[in-house]
Amino acid sequence: QIGAIVCLPKEPQKFFSIAPISYKGDSTSCTDDWNAFNEKKKFMNLTDEKQKFLKLIGNLSNHVTQKTALPEIKKISKKNPDIFMDLGLFMAIVLMMTYYSFKLQVRRYIFSLFDKLMGMPTFLANYNKLT
Repeated sequence: QIGAIVCLPKEPQKFFSIAPISYKGDSTSCTDDWNAFNEKKKFMNLTDEKQKFLKLIGNLSNHVTQKTALPEIKKISKKNPDIFMDLGLFMAIVLMMTYYSFKLQVRRYIFSLFDKLMGMPTFLANYNKLT
């Protein structure tokens, strides 16, 4: 007759114990990061319209708010296509993309909005001056 074989650790207290950890919070509670983000945003001369546009871009990070943000962005792009030639706005969006979580499709869409700006020969030189 075959019996059951049980394998137990030599020191079960160590094996089954969980070391205490200290939770430092998620990224939304890191006020230093958000203060740095807001401080950098101040130097980009963003008008109210551009601030609204930034908010819409931020709404693209959530699939629920994305449904209302996309038509608004398309409306702005038809009404004021020059907004996508603003390097300061582009820099603010790139900065935002480091703090927010966007899906790959959304990131591609955001960069496609600024394709004319990024295609300019002076883009990299101007971008490097601001960073």
